[in-house]
Amino acid sequence: MRLAEIAERIGGVLLGNGDLEITGVAGIREAGASDLTFLANPRYEQYLRTTRAGAVLVAPGAPPGPAIAVQVANPYLAYVQAIKLICGNGVTPPPPGVHPTAVVAPTARLGREVSVGPHAVLEDGVVVGDRSVISALVYVGREARVGADCVLHPHVALHHRCELGDRVILKSGASVGGDGFGYVWDGRDHQKIPHLGKVVIEDDVEIGSHTAIDRGTTGETRIRRGTKLDNLVQVAHNVRVGEQSLVAAQVGISGSTELEDRVTVAGQVGLTGHIRVGEGAFLSARSGVDKNVPQGVCWYGSPARDRARALREQAGLAKLPELLRRIRALEARIRALEGREPGTGS
Repeated sequence: MRLAEIAERIGGVLLGNGDLEITGVAGIREAGASDLTFLANPRYEQYLRTTRAGAVLVAPGAPPGPAIAVQVANPYLAYVQAIKLICGNGVTPPPPGVHPTAVVAPTARLGREVSVGPHAVLEDGVVVGDRSVISALVYVGREARVGADCVLHPHVALHHRCELGDRVILKSGASVGGDGFGYVWDGRDHQKIPHLGKVVIEDDVEIGSHTAIDRGTTGETRIRRGTKLDNLVQVAHNVRVGEQSLVAAQVGISGSTELEDRVTVAGQVGLTGHIRVGEGAFLSARSGVDKNVPQGVCWYGSPARDRARALREQAGLAKLPELLRRIRALEARIRALEGREPGTGS
């Protein structure tokens, strides 16, 4: 595409030759003469002077460089928009139709232009919306519902009676609707608690590889519209995750916990059960959250608390050995002073 057309489509201000043909995208250090790149992190500003890119997306006020600049309010977002214009989403959908090796129950209902891949299994009462892709080796349990324009990558398991909205992506190995981790001790054995609920995933949600979302004990586990879960996330029974939230890898959310809208949970955070995380809260990596979190705060540590406070406490701990040395020295001086006889001086 011509650079001028890209700039117009993404709402940028072109500062240079708009006739440049852009054929690809790349990072600022790897880009070539016909590539578009971007600068969003000031840490990479030094590369503006040396980049070989043909054009670069920058925020207003960025220093000049050899590449043609396109000024945008948010370079990273504009770069994503440009990728979609130039390269699409990078995925070529399979042709519609049911592969001969797939097992589709007679009572399953498939919408228009649905693709069902090799060795996929769709049980009784399954409903699949228009243009959805059920890839190879996917299992869809009885009476499960898949919305329109969904993509279930290979080895996904969508268990019985669970529901997906429209444009949901389940990446390879994701499990939606397995039994939760619930047992009662009878004095001799752990008796399994039956899980009779389901999982509901709303529109435009993406679930990463090998993430497990357990069905409700009764009722439902729900992931609301626009939320994105990374790989290797555990969501326990009866959890609710609000709209437009982000949950990074290796997070564990215990049963009946609720995340309100636009919550961000960084990697390896653990949340205990039956707590609430307020709207817009940010939980920093490797935090342990054991109580309700207010709206809009940034918490860190284990147990998690206000991030600024936690960092001050960490800084204080780093000084603890020196403080102990000084305390011991002062104690020694006090003992020496207390041991002197009266009248011998201070």
